Amino acid sequence: MVTVTDKSSTPSLGIVHLSGRVQSVRHTASQQLDRNTETLIVLPAPDAYSSPSTIAVLSGSPFGNSGQDVNIICRVTGFPRRWDTKDPQGYPQTVHSANNQLLFVSMQ
Repeated sequence: MVTVTDKSSTPSLGIVHLSGRVQSVRHTASQQLDRNTETLIVLPAPDAYSSPSTIAVLSGSPFGNSGQDVNIICRVTGFPRRWDTKDPQGYPQTVHSANNQLLFVSMQ
């Protein structure tokens, strides 16, 4: 479940508090030491009729094991993406998007 805290307790912009269950942990080929472990976390569904969300959190080392419930603080980062494609009629168009990443900061 994504927990929203009041503004007085929020450390800074771009910081998020997450609670969920670790689904899997794997080492990546990233050369950046703070991003060489990817942990998939399943967040609780908002209600009985919705599917739960799964997110990926990057860290320098594992912070949980499969099946473990965790409360973590992450920093939201990302970068813009742009690519050229064609619409259904064949006309060129440029698509603008973004890749978002959650970087592990600490356990809550």
